[in-house]
Amino acid sequence: MWMMKVAQPVITDESIKGLIFMLILMGVYFLPSIIAAIRRHHNGISIALLNLFLGWTFIGWLIALIWACSSPPPQSQIIIQQDFSDRYARPAWEHEVQPRRPPVILPPTQLPDHLFDKRRED
Repeated sequence: MWMMKVAQPVITDESIKGLIFMLILMGVYFLPSIIAAIRRHHNGISIALLNLFLGWTFIGWLIALIWACSSPPPQSQIIIQQDFSDRYARPAWEHEVQPRRPPVILPPTQLPDHLFDKRRED
C-alpha cells in the first residue's frame, strides 16, 4: 500500500515578511485608484482602468496619479427661486382662507410721527 505524505504548510517569518511586502506593493500600485475613490473623483472608473492596465509602466501610473489628484471641472450653478408662501403650504381646501392677525393697539406715544398732522394742535 502506498502511503503519501501530505506536506504541512510552514509559516515562517520570511513568508510573513513576503506577504506584507506584497500587500504594500499592491497598495502603492493601486494608489491612484485609492486616491480617486477617496476623493470621489468624477472619472474614478477611468482612473482605475488606466491604473490596472497601464500602471505597470511608470508613465501610466504617474498619469493615473496626477489624474486622481486633479480637481473636477467647476460646475455651473443653477439657482431656482421657489415660492414658499403659505398658499402652497396649505391643503387645497384652505387656499381661500387666510389667517388674520389680531390688530395691534399701540398707545399714542408709540405711534409714528407721520400719522399726526403737525398743523393741527388740539
